[in-house]
Amino acid sequence: MERVDLVIRARYVVTMSNPMVIEDGGAVAVDNGLIKAVGKASEVLSQYRGGEEVIDRGGRHILMPGLIDAHTHTQQVLLRSFISDERLALPPIWVKLLIPFEDLLTDDLARLSS
Repeated sequence: MERVDLVIRARYVVTMSNPMVIEDGGAVAVDNGLIKAVGKASEVLSQYRGGEEVIDRGGRHILMPGLIDAHTHTQQVLLRSFISDERLALPPIWVKLLIPFEDLLTDDLARLSS
């Protein structure tokens, strides 16, 4: 049995392979930041043993290994140095700062921030 840094179990493991696989009762083995194995929990756990950490989310959780959240607001990059973190924490930020700021952006500034 190979030792890895991390094993994660989840109720569902969804892969982005072609075709997409939805494994009911799956697990993922990770070593040195790289995914070593994805599959049924029984198969992954028979081949890999979690060393540093084992996370068991077998109840209702969905695990999507390798998913990268590329969500961004490109035009707000220019806003980073414009206002302080304290002001960003205020709830009315969208109405008072972000929306008015984005309304002021020219096409050239929007392109530059992207």
